[in-house]
Amino acid sequence: MAQGVSIHIGLNAVNPACYDGVWDGKLDGAEQDAKDMYAIAQQQGFQSVKLLAEVATRDAVITAIGEASEALVAGDFLLVTYGGHGGMLPDISGDECDGVDETWCLYDGHLLDDELGAWWGYFAAGVRILVVSDSCHSGTVTRGAAGKPRAMPRRTALGTWQQHRDFYTCLIANAPQDKPLQASVRLLAASTEGELAYDGVYDGLPNGFFTKCLKQVWAKGAFVGDYDAFFAALYDVMYLYQPPEHSVIGVRDPEYDRLKPFQI
Repeated sequence: MAQGVSIHIGLNAVNPACYDGVWDGKLDGAEQDAKDMYAIAQQQGFQSVKLLAEVATRDAVITAIGEASEALVAGDFLLVTYGGHGGMLPDISGDECDGVDETWCLYDGHLLDDELGAWWGYFAAGVRILVVSDSCHSGTVTRGAAGKPRAMPRRTALGTWQQHRDFYTCLIANAPQDKPLQASVRLLAASTEGELAYDGVYDGLPNGFFTKCLKQVWAKGAFVGDYDAFFAALYDVMYLYQPPEHSVIGVRDPEYDRLKPFQI
């Protein structure tokens, strides 16, 4: 029988010392996003862990993903959800056409899209991975909903790079070795590349706008349909304010495509 593992990351603030010394990335709803996605995963039978606030460090996230890569086999499912700020750093590896790496802003530093991409290669053939990212610039990390954007200010991104250049240069130089991607990796993202994702209070509950809409479409599990149908319904309720993104990389798995979202 297939097993499901889920990792739920949420940060309403980060450690300023690990960024530009000033920016704390304060949000209202990112930790609630992680709790809400954890509840969905529990309903679906996943073995789940929450990494919230100061616990959501680079090492904690990388360790959790690494342990999942060792445990999961063909037919198993990994769900990773993130609620927090999306960041950008200069692309020193030369693999980004826009010259920047998109990141997740964890408590003690950025987690680069290059790092995540490398880790997916460590999963066995036939593993199904779903990443749900409620952050700005999230359309490749694999206009006005009420609230504030979940984006690191550009001046903070520049300050972070200036203060921690050696750390990130070393990090890229020692990143996990790229391996052929044998798993099927699906991304549901709060916004397309370069677009903003919003944080606020919706229906009396702090959330990201994307997570609020995802819960609305999911309807406590009453949704019927596959991933394409789920994304179409999600897009219909979001596109006027914040168009989401849906993409798949790696080995296409037709059976995975036909599953109900979050089904192991």
